[in-house]
Amino acid sequence: MIDFKEEKISDIWEELYPLLELHWNELEDPSIEEHPAPKLDSYDQLEVKGLFSICTARHLKKLVGYCGFYLYPHMHYPSKIYAMNDVLLLLPEYRKTTAGVKLMKFSEQVVRERGAICVLWSVREWRDFSPILTRMGYHKQETVYMKNFG
Repeated sequence: MIDFKEEKISDIWEELYPLLELHWNELEDPSIEEHPAPKLDSYDQLEVKGLFSICTARHLKKLVGYCGFYLYPHMHYPSKIYAMNDVLLLLPEYRKTTAGVKLMKFSEQVVRERGAICVLWSVREWRDFSPILTRMGYHKQETVYMKNFG
């Protein structure tokens, strides 16, 4: 059985950090040569202010997945809180199960309870999970283009 929980990022950083290598290898833009170097202190500051949430998936207490969201007042509608997905990872051996959708739904509920009126996901062209999002009731809102300056 997999357990889902909202946790403090500083409490799970040592477990989380090794999974970031897998995350990087699967999802990051190959044109960016630099390895990610996430700043724990920045995440901590956002979390303390209620602007970041991370939910975990654990199997027998082992971290097997995570889903993190930024929570922010929309610049055009400042009374509305939006939740923008920052990270989503589930270890490959758990992906052919319902664990990923359950983690996403659990995370949705957490950010909703924190006041978010909507959830936004970014989907990589080379790791497209939009069919899952569509089945969960999401719709395509816009397309983002990127130009790398080096």
